Amino acid sequence: GIYTSKNGNEYRGEWQNDKREGLGVVKIGNGDVYEGQFESNLKNGIGVYHFFDGECDLSHYKNDARMGDSVRYSKDRQQAFLLSEDSGSKAISLEEAARVAKEMGTIVAY
Repeated sequence: GIYTSKNGNEYRGEWQNDKREGLGVVKIGNGDVYEGQFESNLKNGIGVYHFFDGECDLSHYKNDARMGDSVRYSKDRQQAFLLSEDSGSKAISLEEAARVAKEMGTIVAY
């Protein structure tokens, strides 16, 4: 189903008991887009957050918050950065980014 909020955000995806549940896409009014898993109306599981400037983050979410390490890709997808709760952000190879993605439970071709 599709839902558009008062602030212009749009959700397209699966629902259960009037809550976002399963796979869905949220288009945010500023041009950002989130694609991923939802549980009990919150981001839960693997998701990709596309920023309006072209960068994107591959992250694992729990109750709408990023958990553990995430990978950020540059607009041209030729650079990757590890976003760590412990050590901040650092440049990594595309091969390392693919390894981190695999550990999250997804596969990224480079």
